[in-house]
This record gives sequence, C-alpha cells and structure tokens, in this order.
Amino acid sequence: MLVRKGTDKVNALKSPSCVFLGIDEAKAKNAMTSPSLQRTSDSKTKLDMPLSMIVGQDTIKTALILLAANPRIGGLVIAGGKGTGKSALARALHRVMPPIERIKDSEYNIAPDARYNEIDDFLSKKLTKDGKTLADLETEVVTCPFVQIPVNVMEDRLFGSVDVKKTIETGETVFIPGLLAQSHRGILYVDDINLVDIDLVTTMLQAITDGFVIVEREGISVNYPCKPILIATYNQEDSEVKDVFLDRIGMALSADAEPLTLDERVEAVNKVSSNNNSITNVFCIKLVTYFCYLYISHQLLIISSSLFQINKGAFVQ
Repeated sequence: MLVRKGTDKVNALKSPSCVFLGIDEAKAKNAMTSPSLQRTSDSKTKLDMPLSMIVGQDTIKTALILLAANPRIGGLVIAGGKGTGKSALARALHRVMPPIERIKDSEYNIAPDARYNEIDDFLSKKLTKDGKTLADLETEVVTCPFVQIPVNVMEDRLFGSVDVKKTIETGETVFIPGLLAQSHRGILYVDDINLVDIDLVTTMLQAITDGFVIVEREGISVNYPCKPILIATYNQEDSEVKDVFLDRIGMALSADAEPLTLDERVEAVNKVSSNNNSITNVFCIKLVTYFCYLYISHQLLIISSSLFQINKGAFVQ
C-alpha cells in the first residue's frame, strides 16, 4: 500500500477530527445482557426481511451500513419503482441497529452522557429545580427507535402539540412530543417523501440539520433534540424530489440502477419462501393464494357461462 512519506506511523484515529460514536466495552456488555432488551420481541420490524436475506442492491446496503456506523453522514434517500425493495431495505437496517441507553422513561431518548444542548427543556428545568445532573438519574436500555412518517402527517403530529384536555384538567401546560422527538437517536423513515407536504419536509430537514426542534405555540416554547438517522424513499413515477431537498440529505441512490437478473429474482423468491417464521410473509403468501383462487374461480365461471350459452344454442336449434 502506498503511504505518504513521514505518515507511516501516524494513527488517524487519534486525530482531533475523529469522534468516537460508540459506547465503551462495559456499557456494551451491560446493554446486551439487560432484561430491557426483551422488548426487542415487540419491535416494529421483527417480521421484516433481515438485511442479509435481501438479494442485490449492494450499493444501497453499503450506504445503510455506513449510515449506521456514522449517522453524521446526513441521511439516505432511495429512489426506485415499485417492487425494488426500497422499504424492505430501510426497515431491514433497524434489525441490526444496537440498543440505546437513555434516561429512564424519557420521551425524548436523552442519553446519559448528553451535553447541555442535547437535553429537552422539561428535563433541564427538572435538573435545575432538583439540583441534580444526568449522572444522578436512573437509566434504561431500550431497542433502537424506529419511527415512520405517514404521507398525510400533520404539523402537530410531527413536531408536537399541547394536550388541551390535560392542560385544562391540571391547570398546567402539557406538551405531547411529536414523531421527531420519538425518533431521536433512532431511525426516521419517510416513505414517499415526494408526496409529503413541501413545507413540512422543509421544516423537518431543517430541524434534523440543526439537531434540535423549537416549538412555539399556544403560549409555550419547547426545545428538544432531534438527531435521527434519516432514510427516505420515493417513486419517480409519482413525482420527483426537489433538488433543494436532495442537497440537505447526505446520500442519494437509485434502486433501479442495479436491476436484478433472472437468477437473482429466483433466489429472492426462494429466500422469501424459506422465511416461514415471518407472519408477514405467511400472510402475503396466503393473500396471493387467495387472489389466485378468486382469479381461477372467475375464469371457471366465465368458461361455464360460455359452455352454457353454447349448449343452450344447440338445444334451441
């Protein structure tokens, strides 16, 4: 390997520009042995295809792994037609994501070693009132958050809003965190991003770029962190994504760039068929079988009707 003269003994990992994004060995061991990981069985993606079983799309797989290793890349947007595995790839990444450690019962997934600007206003006020620090609070290990943004999402659901009923009952302003708050330190999946309201996408991408969300409405002002791994998909047949949005996302790839060969398609079908432990796949197979049954029944009905008409005509003659 060619090395620049005088740099053969330089350790790049000790450079000030390198930031360690993982956790130490003790925390990793504690996370993997924690009883809280039993919640993995309730994961939203436990029934989806694992990343290793998806055939082809090696470039997108590599991009997803890089994104998981370094979330600061800035997200990934995947373009492609129907049936190219965009959603399957996005959801498969969540199955290999490690658990996160957070302050117990935190609605904003605050890390135990978070800096002052990475704490929501409610926790910050509580710490100031009690005279405590994050180190004094109890922590818990949970599965990596996975939040999907629906196409018809409203501003209140995305950024958070005031619970009017509880506010009237308690006499104090009660704030309900939005989807962006739930996705902090997790995966934020936006399917059909080209169909989501333009103003909401602009504000959402700006919040992710800044790393925090500021909500000012109904006489309140709330600030909370927002640093998720953004994965967006869209179909070019519906509409294109504006260049101003693509500029704010770290990587943009196309699932149509590497079409599957016939052998790869056969391999993909075999892998799906072999994944019998997944209820989702079993349901899909039953659904396809049901539609095939309806189609065959319809064709038999047409043939029977035709034969009846022929026999009727022969009888009249």
